[in-house]
Order: sequence, then C-alpha cells, then structure tokens
Amino acid sequence: MINLFLAALSNNFTEARHRWRLFGGNATGGIPNEIRQHLSEVISHYHANNAAFIYWLAQYDGQRLYLEDGFTSTYDFLVRCHSFSEGSAWRRIRVARLSLKVPAIHELIAAGYISFTVLSSSTHS
Repeated sequence: MINLFLAALSNNFTEARHRWRLFGGNATGGIPNEIRQHLSEVISHYHANNAAFIYWLAQYDGQRLYLEDGFTSTYDFLVRCHSFSEGSAWRRIRVARLSLKVPAIHELIAAGYISFTVLSSSTHS
C-alpha cells in the first residue's frame, strides 16, 4: 500500500514538474483556473490524509504496537522512525488520543475545519 502511495505521489510530482517546464518554469505561466483546481484537489487530499493519519495513529498508540516495533512510545516512533519534530509528534499524539474519545474529530480534520494545533492545545489540563 505504501508503494502505491509513493508511486502516486511520485507521478503527481512528475506531472507537476512537467507542467512547470511546459510553462517555462514560471509558476504564474499556467492557466490560472487549472492551477486553482489542482491546488484545491491537493488541499482536499491533504486534509483527508491528515484525518486518516490521526485515525491510524490512535490505533497504533492504543494497541501499543510501538513496543513490537522496538520503540519505547508512539512519540519515539514518530520522532526516530519518521523524523517528526518533537512538537509535531506531541500534537499529533494528543489529537489521536482525543479522537478516541471524540470520533467526530476525524470529520472536522478531513473537512479542514480544525487544525492539530487547536485540537492539541484543547487537551492541555
């Protein structure tokens, strides 16, 4: 599944780079509506992927799968294995744990209505 995702990402990047060259390396040289359409599509996928990421991170954390993978915590997994910054890892873990209590969070993230920063700050005591 990861390979399919990376292939799709690579193909999208390759297509974007081709379009960049097609318009002479000028970001404003493209057809404005086409640029807006592609940007909106990418943003939509970004929010949906964030929601899916939080869902699966909550499952990983809740089942303590990081122990089977040789990590001391989900935080350790995100920072050491996936190069997340410390702050970014903590925010996402707090949101993932909150999502187990409030599942509607996934829909808010997928729609782009709320950010990790806002959600994670609401979990502070």
